[in-house]
Amino acid sequence: MIKDIKLWEEFEKEWTISHKLTIEESFRLFDEMKKIAIDSGNYPPKDLLESLDEKVKFVKRMQMIK
Repeated sequence: MIKDIKLWEEFEKEWTISHKLTIEESFRLFDEMKKIAIDSGNYPPKDLLESLDEKVKFVKRMQMIK
């Protein structure tokens, strides 16, 4: 469990800056993540319009904040 969130965020920021991925590595990572989602039955969504109304309402609220 992470107890010091600020320390974790700083570590994450530094690690991200120092460990850049090439485009090939990024695509390989994406493909592996997609395979995991497919194998677990979470991709593609069974209903593509599922929770679309909630997403639209959320986007509208976020646009009002700007």
